[in-house]
Amino acid sequence: MERTGRVVIVDPAYASDVGHHGDVNTRLLAALGGRDWSVQCWADAAVPAAGCRGVFRDCGYVDPRHWADLGGTVHLARRMESQLHRALAEQGPVGGWVMHTALPFQLLGLARALCHCPAADVVVSLMFAPGETLEGPGGEADATSNCRVALGALARAVERGGHRLRLLLPSQQSLELYAPLLAAAGLTCTTAVHICYGYGIKANIDWKGTLGEEWRQYEKIFPAIAKSSIKQVSLECYHSHVPPHLMKLLQGKDVLVGVIDVASDEVETPEQVADTIGLALQYVPKERLFACTNCGMAPMKREIAVRKLAAIAKGAALARQRYG
Repeated sequence: MERTGRVVIVDPAYASDVGHHGDVNTRLLAALGGRDWSVQCWADAAVPAAGCRGVFRDCGYVDPRHWADLGGTVHLARRMESQLHRALAEQGPVGGWVMHTALPFQLLGLARALCHCPAADVVVSLMFAPGETLEGPGGEADATSNCRVALGALARAVERGGHRLRLLLPSQQSLELYAPLLAAAGLTCTTAVHICYGYGIKANIDWKGTLGEEWRQYEKIFPAIAKSSIKQVSLECYHSHVPPHLMKLLQGKDVLVGVIDVASDEVETPEQVADTIGLALQYVPKERLFACTNCGMAPMKREIAVRKLAAIAKGAALARQRYG
């Protein structure tokens, strides 16, 4: 996101410091604040948490029947829109909007408000299934229809306001559920695939021990990926036995190259990260290269993971100085 104006996390359902909303928002506030962003979470008026502003009233998990009923959805969205406008009138411009775990009426409320806001970065994480009612599995036809309405409103708001939208989906299954709704709304999303050799369990370690000094399995799958509609490929590189020249097989794709070893607690230096980026640049155009980790960092101690992520940022900055 561009560093213009405040970043606002919009979570009208955040009404208590207990539960996953508190965990997610606390981490978002810490992560963005730690990178010198001016950030605030706009939550329910009842929430007591630090970094939060009580903007919303009765815009959270209210009567579930309203989520599936279009009239109720629009009614609640208008209420949320009004409260957003009131909050915006009391502060300067917002440069970035972040919304996660949103129900359709909450997404619709944000979309309606964005129609009257200056251009900004908008990040929306679609965590619920399209037909989610929180009373059981997703799939209710009315709730899915409301989700389609909300996504359509979001698409129009983005086009009208010149916003820069990024949609996040938690899994391939979610992408498949949302794909027809996104297409109907005129929204597209970047598709990506992560390929690595696995980590953390004895069977996997034993298997990798049989592969020899040079791992060439990527050589078999990369040509197929290059011909596919997938836009981005995330792969391991640093401390990997994969020949780096195989990245040449991914012509036309964005390559998220692993510059961090997630199997080690040793924190990479910015110089090591920049060296790996320089190696990858021999095979991938710089406009298609993104620094990433070899795999997920969930099993790692948080403080080590944070230091490794900081190494990516510093190493990427050093690489820009070195390679332009």
